[in-house]
Amino acid sequence: MAALLAGRQIEGLQALDEAIARQIDDEPSLALALFMLYQAFETGEPIESASQDRERMRRLADRYREAGGPSLALVDTWVAAVARQK
Repeated sequence: MAALLAGRQIEGLQALDEAIARQIDDEPSLALALFMLYQAFETGEPIESASQDRERMRRLADRYREAGGPSLALVDTWVAAVARQK
């Protein structure tokens, strides 16, 4: 989460990917990463590439859903907005 907040989005997202691979569910970090990805689409400035960001967002949203995150409706709104963008 520190890397994400410090503007090192790629590093933060990679660390989160590793944590998820180890089955660690950190709801605040997942929510922050999803927001960062959504914001990247809204500003038109991908973190990696649009396709990589979209795939990561889908994967993180699935994990958020599995973890029973409390802001699922908001996350679903972000994912839907990104899915509509090409």
